[in-house]
Amino acid sequence: MTKPLLFDGMGRAFVGSAAQAGHNPLAVYSYDRMVNILMRRDGMDHTEAIEFLEFNTVCAWAGHGTPLVLRRMSLRAFQEEQQ
Repeated sequence: MTKPLLFDGMGRAFVGSAAQAGHNPLAVYSYDRMVNILMRRDGMDHTEAIEFLEFNTVCAWAGHGTPLVLRRMSLRAFQEEQQ
C-alpha cells in the first residue's frame, strides 16, 4: 500500500481525495488556491506563481502517492485543450 503524499505548506489548497480502481486514494489540491498561496505567502506575482507551480509541482512525480492538482474548467474548455 502506497501512502498518499501531501504538499508542504499547501493545506489551505487541499480539496479532498480521489480514487481510481486498483489504486490507493490520492490527495487532491486546487490549482487556483495553490497559485494564491504562492502569491500571498511568497510574494510572487501571478505569472511567477503559475510558472513555479507548473515546473515544481504539477510536473513533479514523486511516485505512486503523488498528489493530484485540480484545475476547474468546463467540459468544453477541457475538450479544446485536448485538440
